[in-house]
Amino acid sequence: MTAVTPIDAYWWSPRRAPRVAARLLWQAPALWATKVSGTHTAFTNHGDELNAVILPELTGRPVRWVPLGREDLVGIGSLLDLYVRHGGRGQVLGSGAVSEDAGVFDPARVAVLRDRILAVRGPMTRDTFGLDARVPLGDPGLAVRAFGITPRSRRSGRVFVAHYREYADRRRRSIVAEYRRAGFRIAHPTTDAREMIRLLGAAEYVVSSGMHGVILANALETPVTLVSLDDLTPAMPGRKYRDYFASVGLPVRVSSWRAALRDDDALRSSAERDIATTTGRIDDLVAGLYRAAAPLRSTSGSS
Repeated sequence: MTAVTPIDAYWWSPRRAPRVAARLLWQAPALWATKVSGTHTAFTNHGDELNAVILPELTGRPVRWVPLGREDLVGIGSLLDLYVRHGGRGQVLGSGAVSEDAGVFDPARVAVLRDRILAVRGPMTRDTFGLDARVPLGDPGLAVRAFGITPRSRRSGRVFVAHYREYADRRRRSIVAEYRRAGFRIAHPTTDAREMIRLLGAAEYVVSSGMHGVILANALETPVTLVSLDDLTPAMPGRKYRDYFASVGLPVRVSSWRAALRDDDALRSSAERDIATTTGRIDDLVAGLYRAAAPLRSTSGSS
C-alpha cells in the first residue's frame, strides 16, 4: 500500500510554543483563557491554523507542524523576516515579509531564500527580496475559494472578525461588545479554521479588524470592510496589508469602526464593488498557487 508522505510545515502557533503562549496569556487573558471549547482552541489564531487546511488542499499531502528550522515548507503568515533571521530551511509558498528592505538581513541567507521560493504573498515581498517578476503571488488563504462559493441568495447575517490584539485592551474589548449588541456575530481569533470559513462564507457582510478576515472574505466573495478600532482617524495599515491589497488589485482602505458599526451604506457599496474588482484576479492568483505547489505533490512513500 502506498502512503503519501506528510509535509513538515511551520506556522505561528502559540500553543506549540509555551513561552509565546505564556506571554499572550498575560497580555490578553480575556481571550486565551476562556475560548477553549467547542469550535475554539486556546492559543491559536484562525488565519495561521488555516495552514493545516489549505496546504493539504494545494499540495495533495497531509501536513504536520514542526518548529522553524526543521520545516520543509512555510505558507500563510508574515514569516519571512523570522525565517531569514532564525534559520528557516524549507520552501516558501505564499509567505510574506514585514521589513521594507532585505538589506537588514544577512545577504547570504537572503540569497539562499531566493532559491527556495515557490510563491510569495504580494509584490512588496517580491521586491524586498529582489525576486524575478515571474515569481507567483498570492496568500494561500485565497485557496479557500476551491471549497466553493455560497450563493448570495443563501447568505444572511453580519460577522465581525476580531484580531486577537483587541482582547488585550479593555476599551477595545468594549468595542467588540458593541458589535455584538448591534447584531453582529463575533468570530473570535481562536475559532477553528474550517468553522471560520463556514461563518464568513455564509455571511452577507463581514467587518474585520485583521487581515486574515479580509483575505478569507475576499476569497469567499463576501463583502468585507477592514476597520481600525482607534478612536481617532484610522492609521494607514502596516506593510503586510499593503502587500496583500496590492496582490489582489485593491487600494489600501481602512475605515472607522463606528462607521462600520452603523452599517454605513457607502462602506457596504464599496465592499460590494471590491468583489467585482477582485474575482478574476483572485482566480488567477489561486491558479498560480496550485501551479507553484506542483513540486510538492510529487513525493510519496511506502507503508
